[in-house]
Amino acid sequence: MRHRYRDVVKPGVRVVQATVQSFDPRTKHVVTSAGTFDADILVVALGADYEPDATPGLAELGSEFYSVAGAEAARELLTGFEGGDVVIGVCGPGFKCPPAPNECALLLHDHLVARGIRDRGTIKVVVPMGVPLPPSPELSAAILRRYEERGIEYVGGHRVIALERTAGGGREAVLDDGARL
Repeated sequence: MRHRYRDVVKPGVRVVQATVQSFDPRTKHVVTSAGTFDADILVVALGADYEPDATPGLAELGSEFYSVAGAEAARELLTGFEGGDVVIGVCGPGFKCPPAPNECALLLHDHLVARGIRDRGTIKVVVPMGVPLPPSPELSAAILRRYEERGIEYVGGHRVIALERTAGGGREAVLDDGARL
């Protein structure tokens, strides 16, 4: 799903796409390539960039679903998937949309059940947080219960730092503690 800034049409909202050259959070004054602005409320949202090349082996051996091209490639990969071990892993300490790996794992489980091949492999979720959604202990507990019901393994407090080929031609996710999945 893609929401383009140019399509944001709301009363009192003006979308300006520009490069921020400087800002003063105290005075809420911003200088951009499109001019200067003074704000009543200034929100600095740095966003998240995707850098598959920052994780060794990810571009060659893995998949991602955060970009449109990545999601389309993952869909094609799942079309031909007949079983095996799946690692849904976060590669950096911070990432866009923390619920996404959890949603992916649960949707993947349902997809594999519908295809009748869920019993042909495992699903593991590797994220840097100790629980799925730290701001919500209740929701985290609910997600972990769903994982347990579905046989999905949660590997919290870790991240994937590399993908490597095994001697037998398979693939492994290398975690920050040296574990291999």
